[in-house]
Amino acid sequence: QPGRIGRDTTYADLLPPLQQAVAVASMQGSILIPGGEASASTTSPMYRAGIVAQNEMITSALNRLSDVYFKNPGNPDIAHWLISGYLATGQLDNADLFVEDARRRFPSDNRFLVLEALVAYRLNDMNRAERLLQAAVDRDPAYGPALVNLGLVQYERGQWDSARRVFETVRTQFAGSPLEDRANALLTGLLNG
Repeated sequence: QPGRIGRDTTYADLLPPLQQAVAVASMQGSILIPGGEASASTTSPMYRAGIVAQNEMITSALNRLSDVYFKNPGNPDIAHWLISGYLATGQLDNADLFVEDARRRFPSDNRFLVLEALVAYRLNDMNRAERLLQAAVDRDPAYGPALVNLGLVQYERGQWDSARRVFETVRTQFAGSPLEDRANALLTGLLNG
């Protein structure tokens, strides 16, 4: 049966600790990890990137999910949560390895452009991060994580007018959602309104 990793377990059973880590990392930092959109209403522009401390549950979930990924390499959702979990816990080497593989396997999935951009961002490769995020926005102008993170990268590169326009676009496109709240917080906190 698809998704099964053991007699009574599906890979979905491994996701809650990783989803929680992604939500917390997205709340505690300025970046928005795909899958963390629901927690986007809370942010602190004072922290460049939120990282969640690993615990036994997260470590176990990441180890088991990486095994599942190798057994089910055609499932983009497994790749997404695995990479997001590594990113949320600051394991950039692992995130980078898996995102490269996922980009080859799923070239049209915007999540992996954004995840690769976030790895680049955390490695201070702002040119690459902006290029990847712009490609994601060009591919899908309504993909919230790409827009929010593009504005953040543009801000950090000193492109304040561009960043402001991106955050204002997010506010308009995602009015009444946590993404609007994130854009407002970044506009107020970083660009002073």
